[in-house]
Amino acid sequence: MRPIKFRQRIKGAAGSENRNDHWHYWGFIGDSFIGPIRQGNKYPDSFAFTGLLDKNNREVYEGDIADFCSIRYEVTWFGCQFCLIDKWGSLNKVILKGDGNDIEVIGNVHEDPELLKEAK
Repeated sequence: MRPIKFRQRIKGAAGSENRNDHWHYWGFIGDSFIGPIRQGNKYPDSFAFTGLLDKNNREVYEGDIADFCSIRYEVTWFGCQFCLIDKWGSLNKVILKGDGNDIEVIGNVHEDPELLKEAK
């Protein structure tokens, strides 16, 4: 069974130009439960851990941008499974499972949205 954990993008102080932005990881981590962080009167969106590590042993999360077969994709949740969507919005039939060694996380849609727009 995959670990049940998530990450949230926490925004820094206004005017900080993203220098204080960071990720907060929450869920069942180790032997304990760490809760999500509330920012103002709401919780920032959370993105699920797929349970996979990429070829560089980096955790793969929903919203990550990954290279797979020389094409860039966004990792997304669709139809009760994690899949890859290309920059045109087409769902790739590749379902993320196994060891994840065929993909490489190169960024995420929150910090590096331009990576999906660039031609590869």
